[in-house]
Amino acid sequence: MRILRLRSVLWFRDVFTRFNVGSQKSFLESQAEYEKALAEFNAEDKKIHSIGLNDEDVLNGKENHPDEHTSGTLPVKAPIDGIVVERNVVIGQLVDGTTNAFKIISTASVWIDGQIYEKDITRINQKTKVDFISSTYPGEKFSGSIINIGQTIDERSRTITIRAEFKNPDRKLKPQMFGEMLIPSNENSMAILIPAESIIKIENQDHVFVRLEDFSFQKRKVLTGTLMDELIEIKEGLNEKDQVVTKGAFYLKSESLKDQIEEHEH
Repeated sequence: MRILRLRSVLWFRDVFTRFNVGSQKSFLESQAEYEKALAEFNAEDKKIHSIGLNDEDVLNGKENHPDEHTSGTLPVKAPIDGIVVERNVVIGQLVDGTTNAFKIISTASVWIDGQIYEKDITRINQKTKVDFISSTYPGEKFSGSIINIGQTIDERSRTITIRAEFKNPDRKLKPQMFGEMLIPSNENSMAILIPAESIIKIENQDHVFVRLEDFSFQKRKVLTGTLMDELIEIKEGLNEKDQVVTKGAFYLKSESLKDQIEEHEH
């Protein structure tokens, strides 16, 4: 190899110089050539190791293909354990440092984003334990914890995005899956729960229709809380004995809006 040869030259030059044999100029030129070759070698060695190759990979590749140039077939090692989901190159294609050859994802652990109402933000922190139920596996709960709480509130839904991390050893959870994120509450408190389909939106506010004693219906604005399966918590606007309309709420909403229009016309 070149470096070994240069080292030999330097040794002989050093011996000759000690015995006043040979030129000091030749010695300095050999030393400079050696240092240049060593710097080039170190630079190439770092390149090889930066892509996950070691010296054995390079030597084995050369032994398996002795007739090929040193830039021939070499293994390409992924920086992470995962699954190749995109392949953007073919055999023989010229690639460089800017080429996105493969896309690899690791699903050993996954991040799941969800939305929480701003009024519930005080109930959680970045260590809160959560459960996730996917529509693909409705009978199975995946346990994780919140790792990030968003800093902005959606103006339309009045929600904040939270992110939780879940271990996924069986690789059941896949990217773009939908489901429900459940946040257990440590508070032992009573709550009014009604079917979520009873809630109707009027002027971007939550309302329900309450049945009165004379069998008429009253539109009432409510403040909603936590959604649990098909039930939703009512924090303000209803009493325990109030009867709310579940089926037909949309029809009553239409009739209510029609009455308002007729009142304005008169």
